[in-house]
Amino acid sequence: MFSGITFPNKSSKTYFNLFLSQQPGKSTLLDMIPFDVSNYTFYYVSDYQKFNNDLRNFHNQQNEWKKLEKQLNYITQKHAINLDTELIPVIGKEFGSFQLASGDKIGIIKSSNTNRLSFLLSTISSAVSENIRHFDDSYLMQTYFGDALKEFKRPYYAIIENHLIVANNTTALNRYLNNYSQQKFLSRTDKNLNFQQYLSNQGNIFYFIHNSNSKAIVKSFLSKSAYKSFKSDEFKWTDIYGFAMQFSADKDKYFTNLYMNKMPEEESLLPNIDSLINTSIE
Repeated sequence: MFSGITFPNKSSKTYFNLFLSQQPGKSTLLDMIPFDVSNYTFYYVSDYQKFNNDLRNFHNQQNEWKKLEKQLNYITQKHAINLDTELIPVIGKEFGSFQLASGDKIGIIKSSNTNRLSFLLSTISSAVSENIRHFDDSYLMQTYFGDALKEFKRPYYAIIENHLIVANNTTALNRYLNNYSQQKFLSRTDKNLNFQQYLSNQGNIFYFIHNSNSKAIVKSFLSKSAYKSFKSDEFKWTDIYGFAMQFSADKDKYFTNLYMNKMPEEESLLPNIDSLINTSIE
């Protein structure tokens, strides 16, 4: 475990710097993450309206805003709805994405008014199945959440509890819905409970890699010789459960925590579904 201070280059116009003006808060999205997750990146904003204003300046600096604004105007004309007026008030303080062991990526957004959000989105989307809908237009995720959800150009979505779940294909979304219905959450596995006890749930940016669930993804990025060394007994990466980094904003800097742990030597008395994880990705 390491703790320290990160001083970003404030003259650099980066997405990372947008969170410096936000207060740290409690992250709750882990409770919605399935047991077969490979990695996740979550964000917390204390004031979404301010974040949205800063994000638009960022879009403009990246020469993206004209494209996004044109799309918003098109949606207004097509659906007779002003998304800024209707959508911004129902967006919560947490959002981010996670990747499954299969490689599929899923976005998640917490809402402050799920009923209103559900009705609003139903006017700009089409039904695919009983629980899944498809956005009629593109770039909404990028417009309101920036780089964190940029890759979900025109996603499929479902609403669960007070969360909007998005994915680029129905297979990934249905898999998530199935895990949710069976309550197969990472937070309920014994090894993750052991891991999380050393982490703070307060911050602005939360990053995590699950070692075992990331095997196939890591392998795809490495050469055969590098992957062989990575798996070797000398490297001992198999002894590691996970790796986490957390950033908490404080004016012009971040308080930063880095944590990596070995597998617990003794199993707890809680039901163990880690065996299901390993089985599902072999």
